[in-house]
Amino acid sequence: MPWAGKAVPPEVRREFEQSVRDYREGHFGEAVRRLHILYRQDPDWIPAAELLGLSLVAVGNHKEAEPLLETLLVRDPRSEAARFGLGVIACERQQWTQGLEHFEAIVKINSKHPVAHFNRARCLEELGRTMEALQAYPLCLGLDPDHLDAAAHYAALLEETNQPDAARPWVDQVLSRRPDHVLATFVSAQLAARSGDPRCALDLLDNLDPKRLSPADRAVREGRRARALDALGRVDEALEAARESHRHLAEADSPSGPEGLYGTRSIRRLKDHPEAMTILKSWSTRRVEAGQRLVFLVGFPRSGTTLLDRMLSMHPALRVLEETNPLAPTLARVMASLADPGRPLGVDEMMSLLAQAESTLQPTDLGDSGWVIDKLPLNSAFSAWLHCLFPRARFLVAIRDPRDVCLSCHLQVFSPNPAMQHFRTLPGTAAYYDLVMGVFEEERHRILPADQVRIQVYERLVGNPAEELHALCDFLGLEFEPAMVHPENRLAGIRIGTPSYDQVSRPIRSDRIGRWRSYASALEPLAPVLDPWIRHWGYT
Repeated sequence: MPWAGKAVPPEVRREFEQSVRDYREGHFGEAVRRLHILYRQDPDWIPAAELLGLSLVAVGNHKEAEPLLETLLVRDPRSEAARFGLGVIACERQQWTQGLEHFEAIVKINSKHPVAHFNRARCLEELGRTMEALQAYPLCLGLDPDHLDAAAHYAALLEETNQPDAARPWVDQVLSRRPDHVLATFVSAQLAARSGDPRCALDLLDNLDPKRLSPADRAVREGRRARALDALGRVDEALEAARESHRHLAEADSPSGPEGLYGTRSIRRLKDHPEAMTILKSWSTRRVEAGQRLVFLVGFPRSGTTLLDRMLSMHPALRVLEETNPLAPTLARVMASLADPGRPLGVDEMMSLLAQAESTLQPTDLGDSGWVIDKLPLNSAFSAWLHCLFPRARFLVAIRDPRDVCLSCHLQVFSPNPAMQHFRTLPGTAAYYDLVMGVFEEERHRILPADQVRIQVYERLVGNPAEELHALCDFLGLEFEPAMVHPENRLAGIRIGTPSYDQVSRPIRSDRIGRWRSYASALEPLAPVLDPWIRHWGYT
């Protein structure tokens, strides 16, 4: 007999209370079994339906959970359980904006919901809203000081935003309660590495049981072990750890292959379809004044672009867009038209795409002398296209010894994407460098105006930063700003989205120059690919 709105029979109440205990104790499968029976008896009994939805989410049965929770939300828009379950589903699909909407709705209804505050903070963090996330984690911890995951995530974000002293107490709090907490251990190892103690960092990472880690966590562990081993001069072990890291990363990542805008297929298409330049050159006549105060900071990953962008950010007349890539939709659409001639790119579509990008690329808040720096190293392959779209834009090209570049790319753990897949082996890294920089150099000499290009050599920058930055400011017609030489002075609270974020938090150093020499034997097989570039850039 249905009991919604009526007295619940004692035996039903006991089953429901047992389901609640099962859910709280993590026995989600058992909770689902009991709640399915109760739900079939009366689908209109809201408490059982809500708990069933949450239990289905917990066991990963989103196919059944989602329509149930959506129905509950229609019936009661204030249902915290329905919104929570839908928010979790959105986050597991990496739909962070949708997840944020659900968790923000919960905290408006119930401001004392610590787990909703935690998940809201996670969404803000993933959306790049760093300052808001830094304010959101303490809201959870104020309500539940024992929420160890919130404390660990807060510590991780504090460390990533160059606030190591603020991160340490939270890490210690978590590890004192749970010495095997994975994220807290990663943060503690990072703090040790930052303080100049790679031996301690390595011990912390080695104490984690790999069998308890997900493939993604194993990739992070091995990647950070590689950095610690490299700092200790244990070259062979560092290379082995890097190989293991990439192997686990491949295991964690979906096998998408080297596709996407910066994959090998796209970049080779740039070489194989010169007619694209004929089409794009016609745009230069429409846009002769476009890009007047725009700089594209390009090169290749691990060539010093992060150090450059932090230096440039210290100048009041410069605003750096760090790898937000506002032009990606435009570039991708042009690329699609090459791949499918049956879908030509129309004038109206191109103008609409460019209008969306230019709203970000205009230095409207920087005065008459301000410049926007669009930093995305791999846009070097598209430099000729970018010149056609923005004929007045300038190009700042970061160059570093190709041996150090390829070694550093291989030793780092990057977020998986079609471009970074090439760094899983040293030969793959070298081949990708050859492809990208080959396209760039061909187009630079054929199309880019020489007076709109500045080659910035990493070794010169760290060797004599003031002189190089003076010349860079002259290139832009700006007065030199002395603060540019000390970018580490203005990093607290700033999250830098590259693996080298902790390195640029220190004063400029030259100890990374020539690191390849310790790995000379491992790099020797790459000589046929890299030697021409070593000579080309003058590193012989």
